[in-house]
Amino acid sequence: MAGTDRSTPEKFDTFGPFIITKGGIVIWLHSPTTNRKTSKTQKRIRGILKELPPFCTDFFRGIEPRTSARTRLAYAYDLKTFFDFLKQANPELKSKKLRDLPLSFWTKSN
Repeated sequence: MAGTDRSTPEKFDTFGPFIITKGGIVIWLHSPTTNRKTSKTQKRIRGILKELPPFCTDFFRGIEPRTSARTRLAYAYDLKTFFDFLKQANPELKSKKLRDLPLSFWTKSN
């Protein structure tokens, strides 16, 4: 390409979890603290999913590549609140565990 000086390095190079800038400064992208927080968040998500209907696990598996752990945790809390409301509002659900109800229960029409 005309006018491009290949001897000038790029602004930065990426190597795994950190960036080395042109000046040689290392910037960590994933600190150990961030990894611990993500791990704790994932454990909380798994705990909530144990209470939700099984098909919710498939939903979370599907959105995992496109969302952060904190977003999935917020979704898990929202779904838990929604299903708790349904359980309180529907007399048919009061004595049952949400985890035990198949998808067919949720899709049947009266």
